[in-house]
Amino acid sequence: MTRPPLVLRVRVVEDGRRKVRLWIPLFLLWPGVLLLLVALAPFAVVAALVLWRKGTGRRILLAAPLCVDALCAMRGLEVNVVDKDDRVYVSIW
Repeated sequence: MTRPPLVLRVRVVEDGRRKVRLWIPLFLLWPGVLLLLVALAPFAVVAALVLWRKGTGRRILLAAPLCVDALCAMRGLEVNVVDKDDRVYVSIW
């Protein structure tokens, strides 16, 4: 089972000196996101029932699991951008 990312690490280096170094705890955001998904779920079900005859209702119901899978797949992503003197590093754990 895949888990969602827990920490976002951002590091910015300008002219060889560290300017910004942030550790953003994403695990503090997940309870709020879960509450938002639970609150919006009835609206998604109603929209899926209304649009079922058009064929888009199934896509609406599958959107949430696909978004969660994409979010969990981001775990381990590393982005490193280097310029002449500047460097930006983003890591998702």
